Amino acid sequence: MTEGLTRDICRDYFEKRHLLYTQDPAKLVAYPIRKADIARLRDICDEEVRRAVDEDPDGQPATCGLRMCRGFSFATNGNHSMGYAYLFCMVGYSRCKREAISFNDDGFIGFCGWADSHNSMPILKAFSEWVRIYLPTRCVAIVGAPAEGAEAGDGQ
Repeated sequence: MTEGLTRDICRDYFEKRHLLYTQDPAKLVAYPIRKADIARLRDICDEEVRRAVDEDPDGQPATCGLRMCRGFSFATNGNHSMGYAYLFCMVGYSRCKREAISFNDDGFIGFCGWADSHNSMPILKAFSEWVRIYLPTRCVAIVGAPAEGAEAGDGQ
């Protein structure tokens, strides 16, 4: 799922897997995204960024010195599910933290708003892997049944 991968495709993929998060504690979420899930996403991003820096198949500068920050911001909505979360990265030419992935409190998921399609690709690949493999597996462990919308061979 990495050919032609875009920010919109990643957002649609998340939604089609019936994954969501909400700031409203009155709304129950079938598969709540927890802090540990975001930590795993950060780790997958870090692995993918390191791989991209090492391999860079296009002969372009290796993702502009991109590297993931260890920390991230996370807040619950009152029912122990994610209300919002922000993962950050550092870029070689700047000492400032940049957005890698943001789960905004209005439900919008942002990806590397500062980056072009080449430099955002490791983050998009990591996100799609997290949605495809990690989250359905964790959801099955919670409820004992395949995650709705999960397909055979998707880490189940």
